[in-house]
Amino acid sequence: THQSLFTGDRNAFFGEGDEYHLSTLGKHYIAGVLSAAREITLVTNQWVNSYKRLVPGYEAPVYVCWARRNRSALVRVPQYKPGNEQATRIEYRSPDPACNPYLAFASMLGAGLAGIEQELELPPEASNNIYEMTEEERRAAGIRSLPADLHEAIELASGSKVLREVLGDHVVEFLLRNKREEWDAYKSYVTPYEIERYLPILERWATGRLPIWARDLADTGDLVQETLIRSFKTMDRFEARGEGALLAYLRQALRNRIIDEVIVPQLRAGDYYGGISAGVDRMLRVIEGEPLPEPKRSRPADQVP
Repeated sequence: THQSLFTGDRNAFFGEGDEYHLSTLGKHYIAGVLSAAREITLVTNQWVNSYKRLVPGYEAPVYVCWARRNRSALVRVPQYKPGNEQATRIEYRSPDPACNPYLAFASMLGAGLAGIEQELELPPEASNNIYEMTEEERRAAGIRSLPADLHEAIELASGSKVLREVLGDHVVEFLLRNKREEWDAYKSYVTPYEIERYLPILERWATGRLPIWARDLADTGDLVQETLIRSFKTMDRFEARGEGALLAYLRQALRNRIIDEVIVPQLRAGDYYGGISAGVDRMLRVIEGEPLPEPKRSRPADQVP
C-alpha cells in the first residue's frame, strides 16, 4: 500500500537536501506507522490464513523496520528520482487482499498522523538483510516482529490506543469479538494436515508397535515431541481421580477425533497396557527415550480359570 500526504499540490513527504529525500513530516509519519504496526495488524491482516503469508524468508515482510532498497523491511521508501518529487512516498507492505480497505486505510493513516502529532523520531534505516540476522541481532537493533498468528494480533489490537481513536470503541469491540470467535472456531478444528501427519503415528502406538513409534517420533522433529510431552506429563494429577477424569483430560488436550477413535478404546480396554496408569507410564517412557518392559497381554479366554 503506497502512501503520501500533500499540502495543496506539494508532496509533503519530499525533503530537498535530505539524505533520504524525506521531509521531517514524512519521517514522523513513517515513525508513527512503525510504532503502531503490530497493533493495527489485526485490521490489515484479519484472517487466520493471513498469517500463513507473514512468515520469515518470503516476499511479505514480518519485521517492523524501514529501508529504501531492503525488501525484508515492513516499510519501503522507493528510490528518489530527480525531478519526480511528487512521487515521494512510502510503501506499507503487510496488508493483504482480505483486509477491509476502509478500516485498513483509516488505521494506517491514523498511525502515521499520530506519529506526526507526537513528533516521533524515525529509527535508523535497516540496511542489512534482516532475514539473515539472528534474533539477538534484531533485538539489539530494536527490530520487532509482526504478530505470528491471529490470536497474537487480537491481543495486541485489544490494547491499541490508535485503533480506538481512529475507528471508535464500538468498531474495535465488534472487530475483537468477531475475530475471537473466528480464532476459537479455528483452534478447535482438526485439519487434514493433523490427520495425515499424526494419525499414522498414533495408530502405530495403539497397535503396540512401539519401536516404530519411537523411531517415527524422533523423525517427526520437535513439534510432535513438544506437544506430546506437554499433554501427557500434565496428566499425572488426574490419575488419582480415576480413569474417567484422565480420559476427559485426553479429549480436552488433543481436541480431535483421534483420541476417541484410537487411544480411548485402548485405554478403556486396559487389556494390552495393563490399565490406565501403566498406559500413561508407557507413553512417558517412549517420549523420554527410556527402555520399555515387554507388554503384558491378556491371557486367552481358554486359559482363564
